[in-house]
Order: sequence, then C-alpha cells, then structure tokens
Amino acid sequence: MVQTVIGINSNISRLSGRRNKPEVDYKKELQEIIDQVDAAKNRLAELAMEIDAEDRDTGDMDEALDALDDAIDILEDVVMDEEG
Repeated sequence: MVQTVIGINSNISRLSGRRNKPEVDYKKELQEIIDQVDAAKNRLAELAMEIDAEDRDTGDMDEALDALDDAIDILEDVVMDEEG
C-alpha cells in the first residue's frame, strides 16, 4: 500500500509541475492514477477477505474499500469531463 501511495504522490507532483502547459493530456495521467487506486482497492479487498476468513472484524476495511470505490468513480467523472 505504501508503494501505491508513493506512486500516486509522484503522479500528483508531475501533474502539478505541468500546470502551465495546456496541451498536457490529463486524461492519461488521471487514468494511471485510477489504475493505481483500483490496484490498491483490489489488494485491500483480498486482505479483507483473508481477515474475514479468520472471523475478524473488517468493518473499517470495508469503509476504506467504499471510499476507494468513491474515489475511482469521482476520478472517472473527471476523465469524462476532460474528454468533453
């Protein structure tokens, strides 16, 4: 998970450094971030299933999964806005 967060942070840094270039394809950058968040969500889901199989509480993890789903939905909306 730390690698994913670092990857997202590096993409944000790259995006913020390009604000003065209107021809930048933000759609591609956003899609890369979406892919990273989706990969993190899938890893978290697998971990939650393993913990659930041990009859341990996964309530907080389930909330985090919902938040990641929401983040992906929001970013996908932004990509659609960039297209239009």
